[in-house]
Amino acid sequence: MSWTDTVHKFLAHLTYNATLPTYTDGQTAEAQSDSRGRLIVSVGAATVPTSTTAGTTWSDTLAADDKGTIVGSAKSLLFAQFQSTYATAGWIQLFNLASAASLSTGVTVPTMVPIPIAANGTINIDLPRGRAFSTGIVWAFSSTPLVWTEVAAATVVVSAEYV
Repeated sequence: MSWTDTVHKFLAHLTYNATLPTYTDGQTAEAQSDSRGRLIVSVGAATVPTSTTAGTTWSDTLAADDKGTIVGSAKSLLFAQFQSTYATAGWIQLFNLASAASLSTGVTVPTMVPIPIAANGTINIDLPRGRAFSTGIVWAFSSTPLVWTEVAAATVVVSAEYV
């Protein structure tokens, strides 16, 4: 058996199980296939972590809107999940502002690089070292990437962790 055959088998190894295994924390999992050898992929919605690091706070915006304030004072953002129910793709923008009321459509430039979000999509922003905002953390859905352009019809549900 040549080394290329060995590498190919290593990279393409899938396991078929009639009943998919259930794993516990820390276990390593093999890629699973269906009975015809096709890779099984889960395309379900992402989940928000349920544990909170000591000293951090969760902010859940359950009433969907097109913009909002995560926190109105100096904090560091650790994690945020944005779930859009809007039928058109756009951008999630984050701003170093005390309140979403400070946003001005066509004028306000985001603090961080805008993050594209698909129509009816979900994105996660994971910043394990934190991203400092000296004034506050404000988010908005925008139809343009480089300056906030309001989309009043957009609805986004937000969950964020900050310290």
